[in-house]
Amino acid sequence: MRKINIRPKILITSLIIFLTAYLIFSAILVYGFSLENPWLKASVKNIPYPAALINFRHPITFSELQKNLNAVKNFYENQNLSDSGFRVDFSTPDGQKRLKIKEKYLLNKLIENQIVAILAEERGIVVTKTMVSQEIEKIKSQAQIFNQEENKLEKLSQLYGWNVAELEENVIQPDILKKKLAEAVKEKDKSFLSAKNKITQAQGELAKKKTFEEVAKQYSEGESAKNGGELGWFPADQMIPEIALTCLSLEKGATSTIIESPLGFHIVQLIDKKTEENVEKFRIKQIFIKTPNFSDWFLAQEKNFRINILLKDFYWNKEKQMVEFRDPALRDFEEYLRNNFPGDISVLF
Repeated sequence: MRKINIRPKILITSLIIFLTAYLIFSAILVYGFSLENPWLKASVKNIPYPAALINFRHPITFSELQKNLNAVKNFYENQNLSDSGFRVDFSTPDGQKRLKIKEKYLLNKLIENQIVAILAEERGIVVTKTMVSQEIEKIKSQAQIFNQEENKLEKLSQLYGWNVAELEENVIQPDILKKKLAEAVKEKDKSFLSAKNKITQAQGELAKKKTFEEVAKQYSEGESAKNGGELGWFPADQMIPEIALTCLSLEKGATSTIIESPLGFHIVQLIDKKTEENVEKFRIKQIFIKTPNFSDWFLAQEKNFRINILLKDFYWNKEKQMVEFRDPALRDFEEYLRNNFPGDISVLF
């Protein structure tokens, strides 16, 4: 039998041609058709096809989007929804449309996270392992305060199908980065500095032995100002977490230092506390100074970015600054769910 010799150059060239043809064929399917084929999803899992581009050089990959979508799908399928009255079945035509809405929401979130990362990098902001560890401990302490399960992170990782490291990467780290960016912005924002100066003045007035009621009426910007800062009775789980943590550490009649929350600056006075039906409640007064909204600042910054959606089912709405469906029927279906099923878990999340 005659031995056939294949030259290495011919073999390499053939392999390159085959791979190139495969990539082109896969790209045509990714960008030109709905991606419901399991083989296609599996085959392009590790190929960095961009689903969206930010300023033409920061991609959101198709595989990244699909990984997050699969996690959300796992979340719903692993939930016990019998008590809520909703059953999420993504195999039905209705379920497929609901899953498409989830994909749109996720693409929006991934774009937001990428822009936050770009803005943070420009300001030299990084997330360290220590920051992640501190945030995990904060989540655990808040879960205990609000009578939630202590193993909240482990439960979430099971529901999403992520390990804890993936949960940190996909959820915790982006949240920390966004918080740090907000802090950096506030340090240079004139309105924020003005609010900080105002709450400091209020604290100074309290140090001069003025009554809490007097200072609240003079400085507080909340509706409670006219009542001397009186807010009434609240259980911890109905308070802003920062205020709840403070109230738990205060004695009756004590006044807190300055507290910062996403809403602004607070000084809280604990008037009384009691336990009703095994629930601890707190009667509090506060001095509240509102700070600028980070979301408004971010939306203004987002307008400076060029965003291109490459998937056929979506486009970037420049006016609304969000991903939209190209198909009017899907837009109508999304609006119908939002207006008629406000408690549906598959719409809320």
